[in-house]
Amino acid sequence: MRYFCTYFDWAYRHKGYVLWESLERHCPEYHLWVLALDDAVVNGLVKLALPNVSIIGMASFEDDALRAARATRSLREFYWTCTPGWMLFVLRNGPVDHVNYLDADIMFFADPEPVFQEIGGRSLAITPHDFPPRLKGFERNGKYNVGLVHAKRDDDGLACIGEWRRLCLEWCYLRHEPDHPERFCDQKYWDSVLEKRWHVHAIQHPGANRAPWNAEHRRYSVEDGQVRVGGEPLLWWHYHGFQGENQMYPSTYEVSGWQREHVYKPYVAAIRGAQSKW
Repeated sequence: MRYFCTYFDWAYRHKGYVLWESLERHCPEYHLWVLALDDAVVNGLVKLALPNVSIIGMASFEDDALRAARATRSLREFYWTCTPGWMLFVLRNGPVDHVNYLDADIMFFADPEPVFQEIGGRSLAITPHDFPPRLKGFERNGKYNVGLVHAKRDDDGLACIGEWRRLCLEWCYLRHEPDHPERFCDQKYWDSVLEKRWHVHAIQHPGANRAPWNAEHRRYSVEDGQVRVGGEPLLWWHYHGFQGENQMYPSTYEVSGWQREHVYKPYVAAIRGAQSKW
């Protein structure tokens, strides 16, 4: 059994639905914990009654420390602040031996089991940004992306995620500060602090967490109806910046016509399907 957690608000509800739908299609045994960031999502998920999903509302999750952080941050920064605390909540309260945090703007194309085989018994794992040479300068934002973060419910897993939570409550903003190069949003802590104190596995599977920022230096193909990256199955794509058919990815990145056809068009269709249900 694979345990996942994510969160989304009403604006992201269709993306969250597509994430769940793709898990249903590709992950044989899983459970997804959803932190509903507003009451509208709670009510909508209750009506949908999605299988293999547990719903937690903010009233059951938010504590005094998060409420204090909320008052000092933009909504997006506050959501990022919630990420490690949400992982800890599931690890401490769910009948789980591990949890995998997922960003809601992900769609699976295949069973992610190869990644979990790669992780093996390790306590912690995360997806590298894998920037191409043209975008290496973006590593100042962090070597790692929190599209997927894996933690076991053991001493190292709990301690690392607990420290991540402490750091994010203290500071989690969309800006750089010259005096604190270890900070940027929630992600920079992974290579500046957490990686140095714990053994964190950097996921190597070429089909894991493909995204517009790391698309251009990989070789893609379709074999027997399956999208492949470097000869391996595309496991999931991270649709960072997706706003709809007319803005599928940020203009900073070079995404080929082939990727638009085989990676983005299926997502557009899935979002349309979600809109018809929710």
